Amino acid sequence: MPRTCSAISRASPAAPRALAYGASVVAQGSLVALNAWLGAAVGVAPGAAAWLLARPLAKVIAMAPISLGGLGVRETALASLLAPFGVPATLAVVQGLVWQSILFAFGVIAGAWAWLGRGTKSV
Repeated sequence: MPRTCSAISRASPAAPRALAYGASVVAQGSLVALNAWLGAAVGVAPGAAAWLLARPLAKVIAMAPISLGGLGVRETALASLLAPFGVPATLAVVQGLVWQSILFAFGVIAGAWAWLGRGTKSV
């Protein structure tokens, strides 16, 4: 275990959980901020509160085993959740599909990188 983690776990039993919770909040907050930034780029700007509500709920709804990876379900949920904030459904769907395209592209890039690096062995 790295020196930092062992020092934290010796400090108090709740410290690792608090650190994990804090890291989770920062990561999810960053994803909400990225979605808001991408939404503003495509013309969806309902405000931070709307994104804090809509993005996590759309991700939870997308976990329903209806489609492959929640594709289409997430965008429909996003359109429905952002409608009360005056966001046209088409723009909400476009934002969701652009976000998903970026995630797929980074997955392909990471997969290619891993595949190309599989022949090298580190000692």
